[in-house]
Amino acid sequence: MGDLRTSAVWIQHGRTYGFLQTNNPGPSRLARLGASERELRTSIQSVLLLRGAMDRAMADPDPAERSRQLAALVRSKNEIARMSAVEKLKHGGAAEANVLLELLSDKSLLGWHQDFIEALVGMHATGVPFAQLLGEETTYWSKVCRIFTPGWWNDMQHPDVETAKNHYTRTFALLKGIHTLDPPGARPFVQDFAAVWSTCPPLEEREKTNQIAEELKLLLGH
Repeated sequence: MGDLRTSAVWIQHGRTYGFLQTNNPGPSRLARLGASERELRTSIQSVLLLRGAMDRAMADPDPAERSRQLAALVRSKNEIARMSAVEKLKHGGAAEANVLLELLSDKSLLGWHQDFIEALVGMHATGVPFAQLLGEETTYWSKVCRIFTPGWWNDMQHPDVETAKNHYTRTFALLKGIHTLDPPGARPFVQDFAAVWSTCPPLEEREKTNQIAEELKLLLGH
C-alpha cells in the first residue's frame, strides 16, 4: 500500500494482472487477477460513475439536495463511496444530520449504523432518539442472548453471528453517544439494557469484560 502499484493493472491478451500480496507477510508481486478484461473495465466504469456522482453532490449549493445525493452514495454497494459520503455528511449541518437520522432507520445498513451514530454525536445533533434506539437493542439482545453460548463472537457457523456483531457495534456506539451527550430520559433505558446485557454469554470463552460492559460501568457508576 502507498505507492502507484496498488492502482496498476497489466492487461495482456484479455487477461488481467495486478500487484498482490500473495503471502502475508511478504512483498507485493505481479499476479493474475480473477477478473477478465471486460469485467475489469466494467468495474472501473462503475467506480467512475460513483466518482462523478460524488463530484456533482459536492458541487450542489443546496444543503438538502447535496445531502440527498450523498445519502444515495451511502446506499450504494461500494464501500469506499459509502465511507467518503459519510465523511462528507458528518462535517455538515442540520440537513446532513437529518439525512444521517434517516439512514439510521434503514435496517439494511445495520453494519454502518455505528458510523452514523458517531457522526451525529460528533455533530452534537439534536433529535437523535437514543432512548428508542437503545430500547430496540434491549429487545434484540433479550432474545438473541438466549440462543448464544460463550465464545459466540467467533462462532462463524452460527447463522446469527454477523447480525449480532453489527448490533454489538450499534449498541456500543449508542452507549458512547449517551455518555457523551447525556440526553434527557435515557438513563432508565440504559438500566433496562444493562439488566439484559448481564444475562448475555461472554463474547470470548475466557472473557472477563467487553466494551459494552465497560461503557455501562461508566454510565451507571458500578
